[in-house]
Parts: sequence; C-alpha cells; structure tokens
Amino acid sequence: MSDSTDKNQLDASENDNYEPDVHFEPVITLPLVDRVTLEEDEDILLKLRAKLYRFDSTETPPIWKERGTGEVKLLHHSTNHTVRVVMRRDKTLKICANHFVTPSMKLQRPTHNRKKWWIWTASTDFADEVAKSEIFAIKFATEENADLWRTKFAEAQTLISDMEASSEFKTDEKENKSDLLSESEAENFEDALDKSICAKGTDGLSESLLTLDISK
Repeated sequence: MSDSTDKNQLDASENDNYEPDVHFEPVITLPLVDRVTLEEDEDILLKLRAKLYRFDSTETPPIWKERGTGEVKLLHHSTNHTVRVVMRRDKTLKICANHFVTPSMKLQRPTHNRKKWWIWTASTDFADEVAKSEIFAIKFATEENADLWRTKFAEAQTLISDMEASSEFKTDEKENKSDLLSESEAENFEDALDKSICAKGTDGLSESLLTLDISK
C-alpha cells in the first residue's frame, strides 16, 4: 500500500471522528432572579419530611383529603415574635400549610395507636391565600420524627407564651392589632367549624375525627 493511500485513509478516519465545537449565544439574555419565599427573615426551628391531610367537611360524609407531601417547617421570626408552620409540596413547592403557632393549639394523636401521626386545628391558615379554619393531620416517616415534631411544637408554644407575657411584645401586639383576628371573629370561626362537622368533646377534636379514616 502506498504512502498516499495510507494518508488518505488516515484523513478519512480523522474526518469521521471530527466533532465541531459550535457555540450559540442566546438571542435574549435573562437576568438571574433570586426566588423570594418570604422565609428569608425567619429561622428554621425544625424541618422534617411528612405527608399532610386536611379534613373536608363540605363532602358528604366529611372525609380526610391528602394535601401534599414535602418538607414541613417551624419558622421563627425574631422581630415579629411569631412561629409559623409552613409546608410546601415536592417539585411544585406550592404551599399546603401556612399558619401561626399559638399557645392554645393542641396536638392530638389519632386513635388505633397511630404513633407517626398528629392532628391539630388551625383557626386561620393562609395556604390558599384566603384565611380559613383547617383541621390538619400529618404523618411522619418514623415515630421518632413524630415525637420530635411534638417536642419542637411545644417549645414554639412556650416561646410564644413567653413573648406574650413580656411588655415589649404587648406593645408590638397593640400596634399590629388591625392585622389580627378579633376574639369574636376567632370564636365565630370555631363555632362554624364545630357546627359543620360535629360537637367537640372535652379533649378537643371529636372521636370521629380522631379515628382518621383516610382513603388510600
């Protein structure tokens, strides 16, 4: 085989392996924008993965509906002296729970010894951008996480109670009174909720709610 033939074959082989380095500039350059979550000024007291349900009393009969799976957080705002429960769905990051923790809230275990679960009532939840009363049920991956949620939730309630007892908090509360529900409005929320579901027992939520009959 001649040298020229070998050279032609080598050139052909190099052409087959050639990969062009093509670089395209975008027609429009979009600036990087930081995503604002309104959580930037808050400290995370706890963050756990969980599945959230809400009690829908408009159905006949009333049923528990899945609200979403994702990370639930306890967020503390040291300036406003508040602690929020905030939960976002996986992937979409859509908010499925957004309400303040109050000293009067009571975490309750469902019946049938479901140790990974907790149920509580939020008189004013803003997940849908409209304030409304909700009854939530949350399930954690482990009993340890469920116990940790109860512990941190109680610590948050103590923190709020201590702030309410301080003179500094009372001054701030008076200035922001227009942003809070009045006592009568809060009572109306609870009364309407009780009538649409069933009367509450002495332990808070009714037995029918605590049975936690959730359709899979």
